[in-house]
Amino acid sequence: MMSVTHAVVSATAVSLILQSADPVVLGVAVIASQIPDIDTTESTIGSMFYPIASWIEARFPHRSITHSLLATAAIALLTWLSWLILTYPVKVAIAIPLGYFISCFADTFTKQGVQLFFPEPVWCVCGANPRRRLKTGGRGEYWVMAVSVVVLLISLHFNASGGIVQTATTSLGLKDPSIMRTYNQNAANHRIWATVEGYRASDRAPVSGRFLVVGEDSGFILTDGTKVHHVGKSLITSSLKLEVGKPVTVTTQQLTFDDEEVNPKLKTVTGEAYLNGSLDIDMPEAMQVDTAAGEILTISGSKVTLNYCPVSLAMQALENQWAIGALEVKTYE
Repeated sequence: MMSVTHAVVSATAVSLILQSADPVVLGVAVIASQIPDIDTTESTIGSMFYPIASWIEARFPHRSITHSLLATAAIALLTWLSWLILTYPVKVAIAIPLGYFISCFADTFTKQGVQLFFPEPVWCVCGANPRRRLKTGGRGEYWVMAVSVVVLLISLHFNASGGIVQTATTSLGLKDPSIMRTYNQNAANHRIWATVEGYRASDRAPVSGRFLVVGEDSGFILTDGTKVHHVGKSLITSSLKLEVGKPVTVTTQQLTFDDEEVNPKLKTVTGEAYLNGSLDIDMPEAMQVDTAAGEILTISGSKVTLNYCPVSLAMQALENQWAIGALEVKTYE
């Protein structure tokens, strides 16, 4: 097989098996997929490390010692020892021997096959009909590469959303019945707190802590007053526990603005309140947005978007602003 085919097939298999879209994990799998072909100077890696490839080529047939289970075991052992010393992520450690083995196994579908059980001189070939086996650079190999690319893109899409199981769970709206029962029974007249462990879907940054549950839309909406997380969408959780807080009166109201000053109406809101919606303001250049506001209060042109923004923070940012639009106000008293 061509080096690019080995790279795509190994990346696809590792992404599916390890449920990963991490570029480091896939990158080391791609590198590992090239190593078996160091037994020939005609390969990409063989031309890069010519002295080593030339030495192996003079002593062993192509696709023999470096394409064997023995070589895979040696790579796995070296990786394990380096992992013990350097303590890098475990998925990276698994991706190296896995990418190497996938590359070796893929060559069993070629006309020549590989000596998988070296030093036994037995050629392992998948496919009883020699005419159906892959020829390096042939049309069949390009079909394999194309299908692998499509599968890889699908796998990356799912894994970027937390994996196939997490994506399916979110799409179907499946949740722990006891958690949903607790929320449904208490959300109307209690504060609901969530203690979570997980990571952001956008950049895999870890997220942990105790958040107020301010809503539910195919997943809990959480805030700590500076950031908002949507479980199953922007936040992928590995652990989520609900806690029922003190009894409160929870009310929702609508505030509309028809080219009028914002803060006088916001001052009528009492209790702990969070704002949702968007406004078109008259002086966007005068906006005073606290950097701590993060994603709960954003501005684009003259449009200000509030996403469960505390009313106090909104009043500070929108001081002396006139606006057109509507805001939903959720209040805890």
